[in-house]
Amino acid sequence: MKILCSLKSLLLFSYVAVALIPLLISGGIGFYVISGSMEREISEKHLSLADSVAREMGEFLDVHQRMLRQIGSMVSGGGGMPREKIDEYLSETRKNHPFFEFFMVIGADARVTHTVPPDENLSGADMTYQRYYSEAVR
Repeated sequence: MKILCSLKSLLLFSYVAVALIPLLISGGIGFYVISGSMEREISEKHLSLADSVAREMGEFLDVHQRMLRQIGSMVSGGGGMPREKIDEYLSETRKNHPFFEFFMVIGADARVTHTVPPDENLSGADMTYQRYYSEAVR
């Protein structure tokens, strides 16, 4: 009786092993292939998304950089704008383009001539030693 029980268990174990081993092997190979494929696909999508975001940011910044150049030419004297109207012009530009939070106009002598919104602490301040000023003058 003990031999029959043992033989029955051995046959059952052999049958289960024969059925499961190929299934486990094919599942492991399938997992390896699919995970590699999905990883490549996800990487390609991330790269595509990063490329798209970089392109959009470049366009966004180009528009505002061109606008700053135009504002600079208007307030620097090339646009023929009277000095009294500069603050009004900058305020209107700031209202129409909320991307700009603050405008500061620095004269050729490195002193602040206009700020929008007005800041009395900066009015007439010397910007000679500010890094952004020295980089802009170069």
